[in-house]
Amino acid sequence: MSSKGDDGKGVTESVLTRIEGFAMTQHDAGYEQGYVDAWRRSRKSGVLRSLILLLAGLALGAALLWFASNQGWVSIGDARPGDGSPERFHWAARQASEFTVTVRSYSIRDKERTYQTYGSGFIFDDQGHIVTAHHVVDEFTEFQVIWKDREYKAWLLPNSGKESDVAVLKFFAEDAKPAPLLSAEEEVMVGEELIALGSPFGFELSVTHGIVSHPKRRFADTGENDFIQTDCPLNRGNSGGPVVNLDGQVIGMASLIKTTSGDNAGVGFALAITDVREIAERIVKHSSSTELEARLEGAIARGEEIQKGVLGTLVPSSGELRILGLIPGGAAERGGVLAGDKVLAINGVEVYSMESLMRELSKRFAGDTIDVLVERTHQGRRSQKLTLSVTLGAPSPTP
Repeated sequence: MSSKGDDGKGVTESVLTRIEGFAMTQHDAGYEQGYVDAWRRSRKSGVLRSLILLLAGLALGAALLWFASNQGWVSIGDARPGDGSPERFHWAARQASEFTVTVRSYSIRDKERTYQTYGSGFIFDDQGHIVTAHHVVDEFTEFQVIWKDREYKAWLLPNSGKESDVAVLKFFAEDAKPAPLLSAEEEVMVGEELIALGSPFGFELSVTHGIVSHPKRRFADTGENDFIQTDCPLNRGNSGGPVVNLDGQVIGMASLIKTTSGDNAGVGFALAITDVREIAERIVKHSSSTELEARLEGAIARGEEIQKGVLGTLVPSSGELRILGLIPGGAAERGGVLAGDKVLAINGVEVYSMESLMRELSKRFAGDTIDVLVERTHQGRRSQKLTLSVTLGAPSPTP
C-alpha cells in the first residue's frame, strides 16, 4: 500500500508507520502537530542524504578526471598520435606533408620538355636528398620536385639502381627538414593503422588510409628486401612516396601493387624503411661528387636558375694558395679577405692547390655562405689564422 504526501510524492507504509510512531511521542504538541513535525524532519534528512551523495559523486568525478589526465587520456579535440579520435589522421597527414614531394621525370626533346611520369618521394636528410622509387626516374634525364607548392630542379645521384628500386635525388631548398624514420628497434604490427601520401594520377599530396596487412613479405626478384603489405590504396603516382604511421614516422616507401587491372586492388607493398635507409645512405656515401658537379655545371650551361658560387679571388695556378688579388666588390673582398692571405680550408676541408680550392667551391652555389680559413701575416708581426664568413657571388655574365 502507498500514500501521497503533501508534495505529491509516494510514501511507503513503513515510512508512515515510523512517522506515526514518532508523532505519538509528541504528547505536548498533540498528535497532528507531532505528525507534521515528524514529516518535516524526515524530509530534511532526505535532503541531507541527497546532498551527501551529490558531493560524493563530484569528488569521485574529480578523482577520475585526475587519474585520466595522469594516464595521458585526452579529449577528441586534443587528438594526438596513437589515440582513437578521427583527428589522428589529420595530425599524421599534416606532419607528413612537411616532407613529402611530388617527382616529375621527363626528357628533353627538340629543346622542349616532355613530361613522362609523375611519382612521389620524401626528404631523407638535411642535405636536400630525396628518396624515391627507381622506376619513377628510370630512363629519364631531367627531374623536378614540387615541395610546398614550389617547383625545384633536382639531380639524380649516381649508383641509384633498378635492383633495389631505390633512387636518390638532390634538390636545394631552404628549411627542408628530413622525415622522421621508424627506428630499427621499433616494429610494424599487423592491423596497425597507416596513411600513404603521394601524387596518384598527378593529384599532388593525396592521402589514403589503411592498415598493415602483413609486416614482412619477400619476393624472389627483390632479393633480401622486406616489404610491408597494406590495404591502403596505392595507385600510379604513389610510387616512391612515404607510408606513414600515426606517429608521423615513415615506415616504408610505396613500391608495388598486386593487381589484374593495373589499378589498386587493396594489395599494396611498401619497401620497409630499414632497407630504404640502408640503401639510400649507401647511394649518398658512394655517389661521385665529380659526377654530381658535372650535372650542376650542365644546369649552368643551360642557363637554369642555380648558379655556381664565385669567391672572387685571383690565385696562382701552382704553389701555395696565397691570394694574388681580389675582384673589386667581389665575395671575398666583402667577406674581409685581403690580398696576401693564404687560404687553408673551406668549410673545414683543407685546400692546398688551385684545383682543390675549385673542387670545394664547385659544390657551392651563388648565395651560399662558407667559412674560409686564412693565414694572415702582418708586417713585423707573427702570422695569425682567421675564419672569415663569405657569401659567394654569381659568375659575371659572358659578354
